[in-house]
Amino acid sequence: MKRSLRKLALAVVTLLFVTHSHTAFAAPPHTGVVGRTYHYVSYGPPMGVEIEPGVWVWIGPGDVQMPVATSMDVMSAHNGRKVARISTDSEGNYSMSLPPGRYLLVPDVLIVNASFDCTVQPPAPIEVEVKAMQFTLANVFYFSEGPPCVTGGGSKLIPPAATGKDEVENGRGMRY
Repeated sequence: MKRSLRKLALAVVTLLFVTHSHTAFAAPPHTGVVGRTYHYVSYGPPMGVEIEPGVWVWIGPGDVQMPVATSMDVMSAHNGRKVARISTDSEGNYSMSLPPGRYLLVPDVLIVNASFDCTVQPPAPIEVEVKAMQFTLANVFYFSEGPPCVTGGGSKLIPPAATGKDEVENGRGMRY
């Protein structure tokens, strides 16, 4: 009887060790990548502004930066394999636990307005290094020039060729 109990106890301990060891190899809860995705729209040639000695920021008059929701693949920088997929929240925020190592964030094409087939090409893959017991900040910026596609409130763009001027119809038959 004692021998049977010992075997049973050993089997239970072994089972607990084996099932627990898989989660021990997963990403630590305080290690990974975190950031926000933005769409930066430029309306003119940028000009440099020195915000502190040796630190320049390039801005253009009327430029706009806004958070955007999107998705991206996380690839191993070592072997190029897909490790995970990240989807941001509606404000562009994302966070993912990852084991320490080097990764590539590969953003998707940004869909600004599906109704007008308005997209922005993704930036180049972003290499990040995740270190033990810390989250690495990696903000993602999509860049485009000129006014963004018309969005919101049922508005639609009426091509200038059709009217002789730029007009927007607000969905209630009124043009402005």
